[in-house]
Formats: sequence, structure tokens, C-alpha cells
Amino acid sequence: MRESDEPGSADDDSRSVSTIAELRDELAKVREEADDRQTLLAQLDSLEARHAATTTNFERLKNRRAVRLALRIADLGSAKLRPLRSLRRTPRQLRRPHRTQPEVANTLRQMRPNSGRVEGPMVSIVVPTRNGAAHLRRLMDGLERRTAYRSFELIVVDNGSTDETAAVLASATSHMVNLLANGSNQTFSESCNQGAAAATGDLILFLNNDTDPINHGWLGAMVDSLVDEDHPDRVAVGAVLVYPQGRNTRAPGQAPLTVQHRGIAFNWVDGGPRPVNLGIGEDADDPELLETRTVAAATAACLMVRRTAFESVGGFTDRYVYGWEDVDLCMKLRHEGGKIVVSGEAVLF
Repeated sequence: MRESDEPGSADDDSRSVSTIAELRDELAKVREEADDRQTLLAQLDSLEARHAATTTNFERLKNRRAVRLALRIADLGSAKLRPLRSLRRTPRQLRRPHRTQPEVANTLRQMRPNSGRVEGPMVSIVVPTRNGAAHLRRLMDGLERRTAYRSFELIVVDNGSTDETAAVLASATSHMVNLLANGSNQTFSESCNQGAAAATGDLILFLNNDTDPINHGWLGAMVDSLVDEDHPDRVAVGAVLVYPQGRNTRAPGQAPLTVQHRGIAFNWVDGGPRPVNLGIGEDADDPELLETRTVAAATAACLMVRRTAFESVGGFTDRYVYGWEDVDLCMKLRHEGGKIVVSGEAVLF
């Protein structure tokens, strides 16, 4: 064996020294990287702590908003709670397709023969409008020819119309029309409050200008629901709103009508309650729709309210622009102990 290959030779010692130096260098690098890692870990911990604090604050704020609305919905909050901005910004216009199918009306009339009252407490019908002459013409026809109950007055709040609205109202023959003409467009809340202030009836019906009665006993049925001695806590009643399904899209055996509204409920969406129409897409000839049901709220497209109850809560909150003012009214009425129902005997397009 050569000398250089023997253990303990000079070459082996130099190699050992070189290896130790390399190990020291590697160790220094590892320590440096470890220090950097500790720094990064410390920074990460700081960021996570800030994120957790931000998330906690966000959840607290979100839950606070949800609780505020939930309190109103559950009628546990103050009657003086202001409407939430998020609701004021949410439009809720009931949009309907053209509604002129004779078969549609006949279906519901057969289900709801006119057996209701024809007179009784005065009903003040308040109709806000703006450039809605065509809608008003159809509504006036429905009030004259498809409304058996005759103890009503008609109050139209015209918000600066430039079409034939005045002429349509002047053509009314069976009832005098109290026209409240505004020089500019007012909100739905303001218009309804204005009409209610001019009302003489004990019952006030807020009615959209584009609604159209189907069965003759609709108005009498709504009156019956509110003057029912067995239910003195009822303060407001809504109606079932329907619209026709297209002939080409209707499935075999499916009803020619579909429900748009039979009351309003609340779903929990994105951490808070959101009002939704009940019955959307249901067959309008379902016999269960004939029942009178208690609901959380009802649309003011057709909503009858006791005058005393309406005035006791200050009417519609006029800070709303267009959207959810009717839900807010129902919440205020319920907060005072009243109940909201929907009459299945009152059906309108």
C-alpha cells in the first residue's frame, strides 16, 4: 500500500481540514437561513394576527347589521329604528308581462265565485301614478266591471304625468275620482302617504296602477279579512298576484297561470335576512291558494290597511326611495302587535 493511502497521512489531514471548513461554511449558511426564516415567520405571525383582527372586526360589523335587521323582523327592536341603507338601495318593482288572456281570468273566476259582500266599510283606494294612462284605463275598467264591492272611493296621486292620465280619470262614470296632482315626481312612500292623508275611509287600499282585478269578489274578500271579529289583531291584508305563462312554454298539464306573490318571507342571505316573494312559479289554480294565510309582510302593490293602524305607525317611512318601503310598513305594524295576512280570495294580475 502506498504511503499516501495509509491512514493518518498528510493528504488525509489536509482533506479533513478542508472538509471541516466546508462544514463551517455550510453551518453558517444554515444559521443565516434560519435567522431569515425566523424573521419571515415573525412577519407571517404579525400578518396573521392583523388578518384575524380585521376579520373579527368585519364579522362584528356584519353581525351588527344582521342583528339590527333581525330585531326589526322579529319585532324586538325599537319602533324608531331607521331603515337600513342597504334596503333603501334595493329596488323592488314588480314587473309583469302583458296580461290579456281570457282563459287565465276564467280559470280563477271559476275557482272563486262571487259570494262576497257588495257594501260595508268605506275603502279608500290610493293609486300613485306617473304617465300610466294605459295602465289606469285597464284598472278603471276592472274597478267598474270586475269589482262587486261598491263602498269605495278612488284617490289618484298623479306625479306630473304628461300623457292622457287626466282624460282617462275624467272618463270614470261609476265613481268620482279624487285627483291629487303633483308638479313633480314623488316617491312611492310620499305618494301613498299623501293619498292616505286625503282618505275618508276606515280602510285604506294601496294599489299599483298596473294591477287588474280578476275575480269580482276580490275587494269584498279583503274587507272581510280585516273586519273579521274572530281576528281583531289583523291590521293589513294583501292579495295573490299572478301572471299568465306563455302558451309556447307551458308544460303539458301545467296551469295557465303562475303565482308572482302570495306574501313575503325572509331568507338568510350573506349573513343577513333578505325579503323574498312567496309562491313564485307556483300554479295559480292550486286550491291551497284559496286560504287566508298569516305572513311576515305583503307587497303594497295591493295592500289594505286599517286607517288607525296606518296612522299609529306614521304611515310609510318616506326616507325610502323605491324598494322595501312596504316591508318596512309591515314590520312597524307587527311591532305594534298587528298581524299581516294574504287573502286567497283576492286575485289580481
